[in-house]
Parts: sequence; structure tokens; C-alpha cells
Amino acid sequence: MPKLKLAVFGKGRFGSHYIRILNDRSDVELVDSIDSGTPADKLLNNPEIDAVVLATPASTHFNLAKQAILASKHVLVEKPMVLSVADAEGLAADVKKSNQVFMVGHQYVYNDHIRHLKKIIDEGSFGDIKQIAAEHLYPGPVREDVGAFWDAVPHELSIVDYLFGSLEIRQVTGKLSLGDDQRDDTVQAKVEFTSGLELTLKISRIAKEKVHTINFIGEKNKALYNDIDQEAKLKIGDPDLEKVMVQASEPLANQIDHFIDAIKNGSTPLTDIEHGVRVTKHLEQVFSTIK
Repeated sequence: MPKLKLAVFGKGRFGSHYIRILNDRSDVELVDSIDSGTPADKLLNNPEIDAVVLATPASTHFNLAKQAILASKHVLVEKPMVLSVADAEGLAADVKKSNQVFMVGHQYVYNDHIRHLKKIIDEGSFGDIKQIAAEHLYPGPVREDVGAFWDAVPHELSIVDYLFGSLEIRQVTGKLSLGDDQRDDTVQAKVEFTSGLELTLKISRIAKEKVHTINFIGEKNKALYNDIDQEAKLKIGDPDLEKVMVQASEPLANQIDHFIDAIKNGSTPLTDIEHGVRVTKHLEQVFSTIK
């Protein structure tokens, strides 16, 4: 089978990771990569390019993704997919008319520890999950077009969608604190779903040290995911948490594997356009309530 030919849009922090991983693969060819400010037409009009990875600022995602789909390219777009439900639904209409693979880069869905946790939850050993408490603190970088909410909360809400499928929000409370750029530096929110699940969020882009923990509290069991703990990212147990050994690969590499497999096999990605629309609806509903 001939090598898939890809291009990466955006050569910043995330774009550079995509470039590294793609260059390490023998079954794909990275044809080109461009900075986010470079006109996209040249690459999108190149018939040799099969697929594109969009790792540009969030405000550019809708237009670039739409152009790529209309140019018959397979698309992997970084989170957040877009910044409004209107854009999400408009993009979905284009994707559904195409024969292209469309995937959102919600990398925690491809995190082996989160996937292991889903397996255990699905087996019933937790009973109903009643509460998820996420704390995500980080010392920047400060994005040029979005605040802490649209930068970080897609992680948590994509995990909720992955674990539990389509849920309806019943009530949202919370607040944002704005920084000098008039975008949110910090986020505190409680999201109550009609299923009875409660999600609490504490987010900051101006913390001195990085913290990223998610507590899962079920009727019969508890779990702690700690993204910073390299020795024990996942602990499960009640009353005492015990380290769970998981054979784990780099989530971003898993995500690229999934994207390329979907292209080769004609399969639907876990984080497809419908998943992206659901997550965007939740993001917009929460943000519009607390801003």
C-alpha cells in the first residue's frame, strides 16, 4: 500500500509534537508543515496530500477544517474543534456530505489510563458514577485567542462524553476571572447532568506549577487520575486507593494511530464529528452560563 501523505498546519508546541510523531512513522510521508499564519491554499490544493493535521490557533479551526473537507482531505483538528455550536453544526453538514475521515484531537480519549478506567466502569465495578472532580492548573502558555476555559475544559468534557456518551446538562453554576487580556485566567464551575452525574471544574492558566487530577466517585468504587504522577497515573479503590499498572503509550501517538487506521480502514473515529458537536454544545452551554 502506498504511504499516506500528510501535512501539518501549525508548527507551535502541539504542531511540533505531531511533526515528530509523524516523522517517526514508516507508513506515512509528511509532505509539508506550515506556520499558522501561512496561507493554506497551496497545501489544500495539492492533490498528493491525503490528510491534514490542524494544530493552529482555535479561532482558525472552523475555516481551515471546512476548506480541508471541501478539498477532499481527511482531517484531524486539535481541540477545541471550533468555538461555537453554529460552527460545529455547519462543519458537521460538510463532513456528512464528504467521504473523508474527520477526527477531533481530544487526546485523553486515547490515553491508555483513561481507556482502562472506562473498561472497568463499563464492567460495573463502580456502579453509577456520581461525581467527577477535575483540577487543571498550569503556568501557561497564554493562548492568543482563547482563555483558560476553551483551552482546558475540552479535555474534561471530552472525557465525560467518552465515558458516558451523550448526556444532557440540567444546571450550570460557576464563574470566570479575567486576566489582563480580558480573557479568563481561571474557571470554577459545577455542571449537573440529568443523569445525576455532577462535574466540578477548577481551572487556571496562571498557576505556578502544573496540576492535573481527576477524581471519579462511584457508588461502589473511586478512582484518581493524576496526569503529573509518572509512577502512578491511575489509582483505584475505596477506601484506599491502589496503583493500577497500565501499559501505556504516548496519547498523542495513540491518537495519530487511530486517525491513520480510520483512513486506511474507512472506519469512524471515536472522536468523530458527532462527538465533536456534542462536546461543543456542552462547552458553549457551560461557558455562556458562567461568563
